[in-house]
Amino acid sequence: MCKRFAQIVPLEVIEREQSFYNELLALAKKKMSAREVVLALTIALGKRTDKVGKSQRTHRRNGGRKRHRSRGGRQRNIRESSSSYGTFHQRCSIILLYLSKTSLRRGFFLSTPRSNIIHPEEQDVVFVIVLGMKKIIHRERERGGANIGWLQSRFSFSFSNWHEPSRMGFGRLRVINDDVIAPLGKFGMHSHHDFEIITIPLVGTVTHEDSLGNIGEVHAGEAQAMSAGTGVVHSEYNASKTEPLSLFQIWIEPNVQGAKPRYTQARFDSVGRKNSWQILVSGDGIPETLPVHQNARIARADVDANKSLSYAMSHEGTGAYIIVIEGRVEIEGEHLSRRDAIGISETGTISIFATSPSSLLLIEVPMR
Repeated sequence: MCKRFAQIVPLEVIEREQSFYNELLALAKKKMSAREVVLALTIALGKRTDKVGKSQRTHRRNGGRKRHRSRGGRQRNIRESSSSYGTFHQRCSIILLYLSKTSLRRGFFLSTPRSNIIHPEEQDVVFVIVLGMKKIIHRERERGGANIGWLQSRFSFSFSNWHEPSRMGFGRLRVINDDVIAPLGKFGMHSHHDFEIITIPLVGTVTHEDSLGNIGEVHAGEAQAMSAGTGVVHSEYNASKTEPLSLFQIWIEPNVQGAKPRYTQARFDSVGRKNSWQILVSGDGIPETLPVHQNARIARADVDANKSLSYAMSHEGTGAYIIVIEGRVEIEGEHLSRRDAIGISETGTISIFATSPSSLLLIEVPMR
């Protein structure tokens, strides 16, 4: 029967051991999805395990339970250690990384904190990594912006004359502009290439013209997706003489370069996002959604006060950037208000609780 050795190493210690962190991350990604490979707990340190004496790997019995000694000399109950990360149970996984006597083996076993674990006899050490999530919060007041009279714009990421090195995008998501266009305000003809450009009017109507021969209106409640591909020239403007136009424009990097340009738009009934996610855009052919050249999704939800909602990632290695259009919510323990945003990656699901009636915009994109 193989021996079981466990040691808790804080995440900040692992991050300081950058070479080990990178090595373990690369190894894990060969078998596991990227969203499952952020360290919150680990047992021992890769190649350094060879230097760990047998005395440190010997289990002790106390009250009929196996125990081990941590680096700090403090005894810790293995069973209690396993249950202590039960609070992560719904959004974490465990990789059991089996180790031979001298080197890491390539086999991985994905489990959950309460699963029964069977250890092959030829393996004498078990490494356990509890995987958590990465979060980044962008408050409304921290956004960049521009005000040129007919256009008031707020930038989630570096854009135009606002450059912030720490805000260059979120994975393959490059631009989210929150624009208010005055009556008769107009973006003149300008070109794009190799971007997926999505426009979502919130109030009013945007008139669109492009070099593909498309001309028409996109109303609040509708969405428009344009694959710029090899190149497209277009114009957008507010044709109303009295009503301002409010919209989000989103740019996503495509997974193919030089694609044939295309244009699509569709209407989405608000009933479809009542306390649930309504997918507007997808790269995997979901019926009645707008297509893009990327493993991405864009969704909206209108959530009643005191209601909960969750989101499950659709692809491995993706993250979700969530903007609170209106209202107040708690997302994975973080309190967000109107136009605040949070980016979450390295997890399979996201939990949301609305503390007031709220409207949300979610953009799921590959992180690499």
